Amino acid sequence: MFIKNKIMVSLKKYIIKWLKILQTPIVKEFPFFLLFLLAITIMPIRFIPSHVHYFFMNRVFDFFFIDFPRAGAISYLFTLFVFYIRNRFIKISLYTFALLLFAVCLFLHLVFNKTLQPDIITLIVETNKREASEFLYSFLLSKGGILTLIFLIFYVVLVVLCERKKDKITLFLKSLKHEKIINLLLSAFIFCGFLQFGFYKEIVSVSTIDDMPEEYGCRDSITTLFYSLYNIYLVNLEMKHAVDVTCCAKQSHVSVDDSLNVVYVIGESYIKCHSQLYGYYLPTTPNLYQEKKKGNLFVFDNVVSPFNRTTLTMKNTLCCNSLRNHEKWSDSPYFPALFKKAGYQVYFWDVQKDDELQAPFVFSMNTFVYNRLLMKESYTQISKNVFEYDNQAVVDFSKEAKGIGKHNLVIFHLMGQHVMATKRYPHISQFNVFSYRDIRSKQPYLNDEKKQMIAEYDNATLYNDYVLKNIIDLFRDKNTVVLYFSDHGEEIYDYRDSYGRVVFDDNMKNLGYKYQYEVPFMIWCSDKYKKKYPAIINNIKKALHRSFRTDEICNVVFHISQLNTPYYRDKYDLLSPSFVPLDSVSQSMYN
Repeated sequence: MFIKNKIMVSLKKYIIKWLKILQTPIVKEFPFFLLFLLAITIMPIRFIPSHVHYFFMNRVFDFFFIDFPRAGAISYLFTLFVFYIRNRFIKISLYTFALLLFAVCLFLHLVFNKTLQPDIITLIVETNKREASEFLYSFLLSKGGILTLIFLIFYVVLVVLCERKKDKITLFLKSLKHEKIINLLLSAFIFCGFLQFGFYKEIVSVSTIDDMPEEYGCRDSITTLFYSLYNIYLVNLEMKHAVDVTCCAKQSHVSVDDSLNVVYVIGESYIKCHSQLYGYYLPTTPNLYQEKKKGNLFVFDNVVSPFNRTTLTMKNTLCCNSLRNHEKWSDSPYFPALFKKAGYQVYFWDVQKDDELQAPFVFSMNTFVYNRLLMKESYTQISKNVFEYDNQAVVDFSKEAKGIGKHNLVIFHLMGQHVMATKRYPHISQFNVFSYRDIRSKQPYLNDEKKQMIAEYDNATLYNDYVLKNIIDLFRDKNTVVLYFSDHGEEIYDYRDSYGRVVFDDNMKNLGYKYQYEVPFMIWCSDKYKKKYPAIINNIKKALHRSFRTDEICNVVFHISQLNTPYYRDKYDLLSPSFVPLDSVSQSMYN
């Protein structure tokens, strides 16, 4: 018993000794530790309310029990460095670094409602002196710029005052009644933070941007900076390879002499079950429904997206790879470039070019499709304006598109029914058609507010129908084929108390899969096209119920455009008699 007590006493002394050693840097440099921690976490704390809205209370838990302790551990490492180096210049430099990081994050939020992201860092690095001076002149004296300056001045004053009173602060901390308990809690806080450093290992262990872990913006500024810099590194590697593959692509040829317009429309967050075309009880697609009745629109009912994320879907549908063969998108050419090389005029009107909701993954997509070399290889003309609503892009194309030729590929990338559907359509009587009173669902978790959100989603679907009608009208009297599909699905309180694309449990995977991965897919053919290509029309009719995944959609585009290319594979072409269906639609990449 005596030996046991002696061991316990020795162990206690040993723990206290090491706790004291660990805490000494914080006690001696407490102003630096605290102010550095505040500088790298105040902005992330500011963003918690919006993420509660999108990702529910688990984001609050993640911040206070994962992100904040990690920030504490980071601050401790910098404090340790300052304490042992004891160099005034280094200390001032680290204060300046934290201050600049805080200032950039605050300025971006107040002036542009943005966070620190890969595209922002790239923009800062690539900005020349003239652009920088014009930028500062334009925004520094704005309300957000002035508020940023006020906060900076306040922070500098706080640093100066705390550093001058550092010795008194140290004495105060040592005189606290429960110093040992406080030290123990602080040590536990720092230790928990170090346990979260696995996130950095998770980041650097990936080799492609598609495998990057999710980053929602509530992390400390240093982690966000590290994440963004590594994101840029991966994007540059992947992009360079993808662009090289496209530039070295084999030649394709136009196999038809007649003029032809191929219109490729990519929708967003379209829940197939909310479409009148697929049996929904509300008339959300009246225009397309009429096109189907007239025999011009062909609706496919067994199509899935490989992913429930825009960027992953976009990359794998705009390139010539097949995921069933485990082919990477960056190892195959970007198919719009094949059309341009073959003599097509290629137009790209993108509503999501400046979308902030999906950063930083939108950055990786935009860095590719708007790469200067790839643009030269792929497009005749791209949209230059920013659009609030999808139809503005259609109107802009009708006015601004130049050099329309004999053979044209027109690509529209819409905002569709992206989350916060109420922002996706003009609030006029033409589109404010449905309200909570029209929603028949009797799920116990639904109240009038949630039913109204469903109604707003249906209004956005109605507006999408209007947009597609206007696209069709641009080409109705020409030899034209229009292909439309959505990048992925969505949820809007359909089977559980959730909206967006929240992860679903295994016991809900069939329903989760149905709403998030099943997508509408349709082909519209003008009367001239139907008359010229009856064999293709017959192939379309035979394929309406086949199981298909959209990563192989380029083969369908090659088929309906009659493009002669070595990248066409008939066994992956939904419209081909040689098409080999997936064993099961459950082979979608969500598994």
